Amino acid sequence: MNEYSVDIAIPVLNEELYVEKCLDSVLSFDLPEGCAVKIWVLDGMSDDSTKKLVEPYVLQNENLVLKDNLGRIQSSAMNTVIEEG
Repeated sequence: MNEYSVDIAIPVLNEELYVEKCLDSVLSFDLPEGCAVKIWVLDGMSDDSTKKLVEPYVLQNENLVLKDNLGRIQSSAMNTVIEEG
């Protein structure tokens, strides 16, 4: 059983050049024992391949969530994590 949990919010908008490196970095974090992490990728309606690049990560990692950020700004993404996390 986990003693505590951490939510990581990653707002993205047309980040196809950087999103994979970002996710690889976050997924490689060494977590203390008893800590659970949930990673939220909140896409602000990208018109590049950002979303397609994230989808395989979601399939391979049950603690990773991809959601649309309809507000398209970082604060809207953070609010989604606070409300749903």
